[in-house]
Amino acid sequence: MVGRDLRTSKRLDNKAYQMKGREPQEAEQALKPGRREEFRKDSPITQFSHSVRSLGSRWYGCYRRGSEKFPRTFALVFGVILPMFSLIFVSLIFGYGLSKVEAPAEEKKNNGIIGSRISLYISAAVDRIVMADQQRFCLLNYFRELEEEVTNDALQNRILNMIDGQIINFLGDSDDALLEWSGFDLGEPKSYFKRYPEDENASFLGVEVANRGEYNMSTISNVTSFLESMENCNEEIFKSTRFTSTSNMLYYFNQYNPFDDVTFNWVKCPISKKSSNQTNNGSDLLIEKNEMAEFFAAFQVESAGNQLKAVTQAWERNFDELFLSKYKSYWQDDGNNRLDARTRAFEEAFLEADGFKGCIPDTLSASWFWFVFMTTIGYGNATPETPEGQAMSYTFGFLCILMFAMVLTKASKIVGMLYDDLVQQHKATRWLRRPCVNVIVWAFYFYLWLVITAISLMSLRKVGLLGMDLSFSASFWLSFISCTTVGLGDYSINAQDIGVGSVFGLAFLFLVGLTLGAVFISSVGDACTGFSERYTRQLEEDLLNHPYHKGKERLDALPDQ
Repeated sequence: MVGRDLRTSKRLDNKAYQMKGREPQEAEQALKPGRREEFRKDSPITQFSHSVRSLGSRWYGCYRRGSEKFPRTFALVFGVILPMFSLIFVSLIFGYGLSKVEAPAEEKKNNGIIGSRISLYISAAVDRIVMADQQRFCLLNYFRELEEEVTNDALQNRILNMIDGQIINFLGDSDDALLEWSGFDLGEPKSYFKRYPEDENASFLGVEVANRGEYNMSTISNVTSFLESMENCNEEIFKSTRFTSTSNMLYYFNQYNPFDDVTFNWVKCPISKKSSNQTNNGSDLLIEKNEMAEFFAAFQVESAGNQLKAVTQAWERNFDELFLSKYKSYWQDDGNNRLDARTRAFEEAFLEADGFKGCIPDTLSASWFWFVFMTTIGYGNATPETPEGQAMSYTFGFLCILMFAMVLTKASKIVGMLYDDLVQQHKATRWLRRPCVNVIVWAFYFYLWLVITAISLMSLRKVGLLGMDLSFSASFWLSFISCTTVGLGDYSINAQDIGVGSVFGLAFLFLVGLTLGAVFISSVGDACTGFSERYTRQLEEDLLNHPYHKGKERLDALPDQ
């Protein structure tokens, strides 16, 4: 009894020592028996921790009971299928973020390429006019000067009328608002676009001219005044066309090559077909077949469906609106010189025109890129171009590559173990476990799956994911470079039109192929390892049985002199 009291007193003294420095009430409450247990029991954090551990224990216990009862099924489902499909969902998550980062930069680049193409087209048209009709235009202007006084401003206006008329014809809008507020008479300029039939009686420099249109002058009487008029006219044409000339256009858009592809790797543009009398609020992109679409088709054969035509026409319409509004503002409202107003409006309209209004980030296309990147296939047909996208690739992307390597290693080991267990159950099939036979079996499975994948890839040409019709040999080559992660890039999956079903279907084909390829490589490694071990043991025995070693052993056995 005394010993028990002493032990109790010692425990109370220890508690009192631990509570030293606290308030008396806190120390008194802490000395009460069961206080600490009540505090732990009533803590929300403790309750949550117990709940999580309890739930985890129940799930783990259920998993263990199921795996003990159905080991093969649980290993296949939880060790192979679910981890593999989790890679697809990881690709969807990071693909969404990557598309958000890369889409604005791709839209800007595409707008620049489309602008450089249209500028090249317009400048070529203007150069064609100048080269074909410049002298004829100046000749008619000389005859006009003989009958009436023509100022440089009037000449410049006629030149700009001609060029603006060509641009309006190019834009394909005959009832353009430019005609309404400017009062341009395109009847005369349009006549300059056509090549007049050669007149047998026409001549030059003082020779008789039989047919000169509306002017009835028979000869060029003053050669000096004629040459001065022609020189002045040519200078005005050069001034009026200096910005739209091919050299200036190419210099101005030197950062964008008009022959580069307009890509849709990170952006997707919804397309709607509407009649021409319906208004467009900018959220939809219209498809209208015209001369421009045929011209741009030569730049990019493998276009993303009809998106290329749609965004090109949307860019054209937006440029048209910007050019007209700025032209009117700078010329009529601000009172600037017409040529300066036109040049400034033309320049700013090209820089600000946007054909991607209403387009959205393409999560599926970016997800397919992330899957190809994560599995190290890497076709090389799409790459992140922004610093943010590249940072995502070498940080989160590298972690995803490590995760893929772990999943693939575990999956290949489980599949190999399940195969060994299956052939071990019967005496008639145990010979299949021999290393060399095992290599042949897995090589057969791997190449059989390559054939299945190649046949499946051939059907993708119907939905445009390959961009071309592939033969069986080309499809087999594509499946081989994909399932071996070589990814040479000569053939690739065009992700610009990819859908949800294609993402999951292609990922399934490639993941199964990657797993079978990993098992095949592992079997080759096991066979080579077994051969290497046998060779090493045989070499050790041969070295020990060599006469040199036997003679040395006899010498070592002799007694020392």
